[in-house]
Amino acid sequence: MGVRVHKSANERQADSPWAANNDQLQQVVARYLEGRALLKPGTGTIKQRLARAEAALRAQKPAHSETLTKLCKEYVAAKKEPNPDRDRLGSLEIEIENLDTILRITEKGAALVFAIVYLYWRANQNSVYVAQEVGIKPPHVRTLLHRLSVTWERMGNVVKRKPRRNPEELAAIRRGQEALALHKWQQREEERRKREAFAQELRAQKQQAWEAKQKLWAERRAAKAAAGVARAARKAAREVARQQRQERRAAKPVRSSRQQLIVHIEPGTRFGYLVVQGPPFIECVEKKGRTRHLYCFPCLCDCGNRKSFRGIDLRHGNVKSCGCRGRGIAPLPVPQPAAETTATEIVVPVVPAPAQPAVVWQPLAKRDCALPGCRERRQRFTTVAFERVWLCGQHMTTLENGAIQIAVKNQSVVIRELTNGQA
Repeated sequence: MGVRVHKSANERQADSPWAANNDQLQQVVARYLEGRALLKPGTGTIKQRLARAEAALRAQKPAHSETLTKLCKEYVAAKKEPNPDRDRLGSLEIEIENLDTILRITEKGAALVFAIVYLYWRANQNSVYVAQEVGIKPPHVRTLLHRLSVTWERMGNVVKRKPRRNPEELAAIRRGQEALALHKWQQREEERRKREAFAQELRAQKQQAWEAKQKLWAERRAAKAAAGVARAARKAAREVARQQRQERRAAKPVRSSRQQLIVHIEPGTRFGYLVVQGPPFIECVEKKGRTRHLYCFPCLCDCGNRKSFRGIDLRHGNVKSCGCRGRGIAPLPVPQPAAETTATEIVVPVVPAPAQPAVVWQPLAKRDCALPGCRERRQRFTTVAFERVWLCGQHMTTLENGAIQIAVKNQSVVIRELTNGQA
């Protein structure tokens, strides 16, 4: 919703008593319209006089419309010229606005005049607000009001105007205005000097802050450069140390701690479908930018394929064939019962190959106890000859009490059950 707020006019140039009196207002408007229609003051009632004047004005409308059309065409043609005459365009605009106002007054007649007088004199509004309400320009409103006042004077009435001041009063007023203007100018100059001083001080502070900031930035850049040099030196030192380590590692035989725990495997030893064929060798493998040295054994699979595997994978049972277990190869040889010993021995398992003089290694179950026939879940382990033997809680307690002994014999785990502490 739009709201327009207009400031009322606080002072009028002349006293207009006819605007507050309805009878006088009707007489003035009727005389004004008769003069506008080029008629002599007539007789009759106010209503008849207004009707006659409006009829005469409407008779002039076709001529005014034709003139307005010609002026509009001339204005459009002059504006389309390559170098239009600005003075001529300005005069045409004024003439077109005047004719448009004449047509509006002719069309609305006395109603428009009464509305202007009411809004200006009785509602105490300014000419801008009145022009917006009636649809004409503010200068036309002021002109119409002036002509109404002139019409009132011509009717034999005297308009009371404000008395004119004598030259002395005007000179005193002028001197007061000049003194006031000088005082205001001095105040403005003082304020300007204060603003300039404050701006200069502010610029000096900004300059100092900028210099301090540049100094701090320079120190930070120097520190950053020094840190970069130190970082590059450390990186070069690490690179030299890495190359030296690689040279030392390549110069000496590589044997990791994990490989040192591997028990030597004799050629001919069987691991599942694989049989070791020769001594171990070192295999170099590149992985993730690093060189790994693997301790491998050449093996022959039952399918006839030759392949090498790590010794730790063979001993722990991670590999049992060359990858051909799903192609119909015969199962492993059936384990034979172990020979009788002086004590009750449980071999897990001791099964030599029937066709070759080799020891068959079978790793223990990953989750069960090492004792045959015990399906309890393993909990703790004991180390025997670098090998871990996992037992359940009950058998571990028995082992700690000395009821059983665990040993490694011929690469097999031997468990001895003791009676009264004797084997």
